[in-house]
Amino acid sequence: MNPEKINKYPRIVIMGPQGSGKGTQAELIAKKIGVPKITTGEIYRENIRRKTKLGAMAARIINKGNLMPNEITNGIMARELKKPNAKKGYLVDGYPRNIEQAECLEKIAMPNFVIFLGARMPIIIQRISERRECGNCKAIYHLINRPPKKSGICDKCGNILVQREDDKPAAIKRRLQIFRTQTKPLIARYKNREIFYSYDGEKPISVVQKQIFRDLKKEGLI
Repeated sequence: MNPEKINKYPRIVIMGPQGSGKGTQAELIAKKIGVPKITTGEIYRENIRRKTKLGAMAARIINKGNLMPNEITNGIMARELKKPNAKKGYLVDGYPRNIEQAECLEKIAMPNFVIFLGARMPIIIQRISERRECGNCKAIYHLINRPPKKSGICDKCGNILVQREDDKPAAIKRRLQIFRTQTKPLIARYKNREIFYSYDGEKPISVVQKQIFRDLKKEGLI
């Protein structure tokens, strides 16, 4: 039996191009199985909001659609994955994005279930360009698929919704280019370990969710 598959606790990586729906699925899965959801983008955006030194650096790099340096991202993930709440499993969204980051993750806590969500370029651009975020509580909306009750206003806290800099067209194209060149090679890595599961991210959220939970159950992870 593949040694990655006999870990008792779910150690899940969710991958896919921006706009494929991985953020939504990550939230649903983490809540369902009771593991922490660790999202590098959220960590960096929180530092940007708090105007920390790390946040200033992240704003300069991420808002242009580029990746933060591996040593910084790896350090953050090492800290998060060593916290007590991650000992019984985790779900990582937005990491690893390249081979060096994958090697770091495997040294800390080898994943045993890798989700890949695919979507076509026009769908990705449409989804991302219509996405809005609350500047206060960070709730995510979509102007077409999940609009706020009141235009431009967060349902949860009443704050103004904004378009993130990294969701604007130039940054989107840059991020997709990075995904193709750096992140796609990870697919073969995880396929070889028989822990890779691919889903159509263009299908309805509920359909994809059922498929993922079916496979997690089949592997004995829920």
